Amino acid sequence: MERLPLPKLSTLNGDVLRAGDCNHPVCQDCTASFVVARVQEQRVFGIRCPFEGCQNELYEPDIENLVQRGALAGDFGKRLSDLRKQDYTARLLDLTDEGREHTAEDYKLMRRLWTSTRRCPRCNVIIEKSEGCNSFGCTCGHRFNFLKAPRGCGDGIEDFDSVMALAGDFQMTMQTAMQCMQEANKAGIKKYKRVLVHSSRMQIPLSLAEVYVRASLGQGPALAQLQDARVARRLDKKARRLMALMGIPFEDAMQLLQQAHAGDQTAQVKIQGARQLQDSMVTKEATHCVEALEKDGREMNTTNENASSDAEFGQPSIDSAFHGA
Repeated sequence: MERLPLPKLSTLNGDVLRAGDCNHPVCQDCTASFVVARVQEQRVFGIRCPFEGCQNELYEPDIENLVQRGALAGDFGKRLSDLRKQDYTARLLDLTDEGREHTAEDYKLMRRLWTSTRRCPRCNVIIEKSEGCNSFGCTCGHRFNFLKAPRGCGDGIEDFDSVMALAGDFQMTMQTAMQCMQEANKAGIKKYKRVLVHSSRMQIPLSLAEVYVRASLGQGPALAQLQDARVARRLDKKARRLMALMGIPFEDAMQLLQQAHAGDQTAQVKIQGARQLQDSMVTKEATHCVEALEKDGREMNTTNENASSDAEFGQPSIDSAFHGA
């Protein structure tokens, strides 16, 4: 019985894919039949040694070896590669399907596929980079530049990582997230990650974070919008203080401030009166505190003086008591 050897297998970069041969007693014809059955079932990823429970996976060089040994048809390798590409595309479409209810793990997987993985341009196998240069060699023998190879997910979508952040962290659909970024791009924001950073650091909505980024780019309307927002915050603060001083609803306090700002003298007099009342209350409270402190001081001095008198005239000293004894 001639079996297909499954020796140690590494990428051209030295990453170990298979530590060594399992040496299971499966003939090469049975292995070939098993591979053909898997392909007919459209299950073209994760093809392993047919022995029950074996984890040794078959890769492109193993398929080519079976072809060279006459156990598989000559075009089988290309057929497998094409099917893998179709199967992976179908899986990816399912993963990114708008009609699917995505989980946090889905978004995490998609971000990882976009960030750190590429597909071999020849056999479509997913390759993840952890470190090192961008010159990669697949098990199929194909060499390619990692940065130029198609991404594992989101290929062709600029800043897909920000799309995933919007979808995962802000409960958007992928379509809505991409539309959000497209609108921001039209407004001059080329790197949406800046918006996400502002939103996270300042704990503000995305819409306001976009205004901050546009203002940082020197856009006049955004600068004016920020100025209006600052004025609104100051007005809100004043209205709340006036509400507390005058004991009126917030809406009435805001209306009074707006009237005063518009030049209404009656409103201005009311606000001035409230402020003077506050100043008077503060002054009275301060005066009361000072008087209380002075009173405490006088009482303490009196107590000390009485204690001194008692010691001088009423109580014998230790020496006199001793001599008297």
